[in-house]
Amino acid sequence: MVLPSLLAKSNAKESTDRKPASFQYTLTNSEWIKQMSSELPLAFCDNREYFGQCFEVEQKNCQKAVSQLTKNCLKDLEVPKSVRLATAGLKLGHKLGRCIGARYEKNMIQKKKKDSICVELKQWL
Repeated sequence: MVLPSLLAKSNAKESTDRKPASFQYTLTNSEWIKQMSSELPLAFCDNREYFGQCFEVEQKNCQKAVSQLTKNCLKDLEVPKSVRLATAGLKLGHKLGRCIGARYEKNMIQKKKKDSICVELKQWL
C-alpha cells in the first residue's frame, strides 16, 4: 500500500521533472532575429492593429519604417545565443515590441489620427 503523502511527493517530483512542450522550442539568436525582422513589420502594420489603423501611413511605408526600427531596437537588445521561445523569446519580444512601438509613435506623431479609437490606447492593450 502506498501512502497518499508518498504518492503526492512522487507525483510532485514527476511534475517538476516534466517541462511543458513549449520549452523545447528554441532558436539560435540569428534565427530569432531573422524571424522578428520578417514578422514584426507585417504584424505592426496590419490594418486591424493600432499602428496600421491609427496612423495616416501607407502599409508599405509603415512596414519600411518598422523594419528599420526593428534593426535599430535590436542593437539595444542582448539576444542570447539560444532563445527558448516560451521564456526568453517572450521577454525579448516584449522589449523589442515596446521599443519599436515607442519609437514609431514618436517618429510618426504628426501622422496619428485623432479618432477616439486611436486616442484611447487602453482599447489596444
